[in-house]
Amino acid sequence: MDLAGSRPGPAAADPFPPQVKPGCEREDDQQHRDRGRFLPRQCAQCRPQRLFIEGAQHLPTEIDPLVGANGLVTISSGVTLTARAFRADLQPSTVTVATFTLQAGKPVFSPHHGPITNGTSLLINTATPGASIYYTLDGTDPTPASLLYTAPLTVDTASVVSARAFRTGFADSEINRVYFSGTVILTNVRFASGFLNFNWASETGRRYQVQISSDLVNWSDLGEPQAGIDRLLGASVQTSGGSRFVRVRIY
Repeated sequence: MDLAGSRPGPAAADPFPPQVKPGCEREDDQQHRDRGRFLPRQCAQCRPQRLFIEGAQHLPTEIDPLVGANGLVTISSGVTLTARAFRADLQPSTVTVATFTLQAGKPVFSPHHGPITNGTSLLINTATPGASIYYTLDGTDPTPASLLYTAPLTVDTASVVSARAFRTGFADSEINRVYFSGTVILTNVRFASGFLNFNWASETGRRYQVQISSDLVNWSDLGEPQAGIDRLLGASVQTSGGSRFVRVRIY
């Protein structure tokens, strides 16, 4: 039997399938997601490959759109991507499928936090083009029925500003809420086995010092300051031995 010109059989090594990444792990990935861009990752062992992306759920073939050299594909929220790698001397890869729901970028404040002086101008932005930002000034969660941000706000030391970004077809952004007095709000307060446990939201670049007092006048540091990490921090304070008051100072 003449086998000349036949396609390599299953014994040939398959290329690794393209890695369709549904989440964002780094800051630059988050920016790609906020802007509706998708960066498919390819295995280093399979670089001389042809990679096709198709929005419909059918098996990609070599006549479908080819991903460019930069590996970027522009997507919209709710799209399903189907990817497959091809190389002339290898069998086609397995198919990778992922559906993407984009989320509006969390609003960013400038200045980012308090304390501030009265009459400070507050700018609010989001990384998502075309998104609308709604805000409240009473500590409640913003909705599309809240105040629409159109120009810088004037805030003072008593202001509590909460902002959220909305865009049709996108999931609502996370809420950015700032107490411009510089107050740290304790959350998840609970008692267990003689200890008061609590958390608070933190911000990178700030330091937080837990302090205790028995008379609300004289305060003592408890432990070392904690560095902000853009997520919750926490502490435990022993409650036995008389009344104790607790606060967290921000620097």
